[in-house]
Amino acid sequence: MYAPKVYQALHGVFCIYKPASESMKSVIATLKGKLGSELNKMQPLRQESYCEGVTLYDSENSKTDLPVITTLPDLSDHRLVVGPRYLREDFHLGTTCNLSHHSSGVLVVGIGSGCRVIKTIQGSRHLRVYHVKGEFGTATDDFFSTGRILERSTYKHVSLPKLDRLISAVQSGHQRQQFFYAGLDEDSEEAYEAACEGLIRPMDDKTPPILYSIKCIDFQPPTFTLEIHAINEYCTYLAKLIHEIGLELKTNAICKQIRRIRHGYFTLDHALLQKHWTAEHILNNIDFCKPSVKRENLGRIRLMRRRKIENNLLEA
Repeated sequence: MYAPKVYQALHGVFCIYKPASESMKSVIATLKGKLGSELNKMQPLRQESYCEGVTLYDSENSKTDLPVITTLPDLSDHRLVVGPRYLREDFHLGTTCNLSHHSSGVLVVGIGSGCRVIKTIQGSRHLRVYHVKGEFGTATDDFFSTGRILERSTYKHVSLPKLDRLISAVQSGHQRQQFFYAGLDEDSEEAYEAACEGLIRPMDDKTPPILYSIKCIDFQPPTFTLEIHAINEYCTYLAKLIHEIGLELKTNAICKQIRRIRHGYFTLDHALLQKHWTAEHILNNIDFCKPSVKRENLGRIRLMRRRKIENNLLEA
């Protein structure tokens, strides 16, 4: 397989599994470095050659002095002369809804022309699902287990029913805010129709985080795991949420792990592990992810945007 053909095919959207303890800058640099190194090892285009006339004399039988045409390779385009053909700067990558240094999970990446699709996915504000693991009894300066410990407290009084009641109250408060950040009156007919159509999304990505569902899927004190469905969230907010849950339960809590298991239509089944960050696997993953980036799966909030514009015009 020729490297130029592979390079031309690297256009689209694929999904990877971002490991924890790695920044987004490091992940992108690793992807570009692996792609460049692999393409440089592939066979380039056929090397050009040129003809050269050489006059040969036979010392024993010098019957002719006609030149003998020989073909020699053109070394002006040799890899040892021009250096690596593919550099990191040759690969244009874009991501959406980045994960922090502490978190891991599903990360959608666009390469080449796929970067335009990434912007569309960002604007569609798909629901994202996280498994957030916390631990009672400790407070740190950054809400994560890697921070400086500020306080220790008891947690024996915390039970699963108490935790369930608290997170249900948190979820209920966020559900009332869905209509407000979507620009709808929750008592109006328009809000009812929007709720019948499906998930009520905020009008833009500048609103505060909205939690659509919170439930405890594992409770083994002092550790517990929450499954959180959210839009416009960020990892520091989720870690702070764990801290606030601990305070409401008359103790402390820190975030030990944040793992994204779904981003819209992209799940763990789509995500490539770090050992599979190769050109072959990425090309296969681009084809595998094509159904997830179909036009009907993007821009679900266009109808709500149009309604908002119509309401603004009527009010004006």
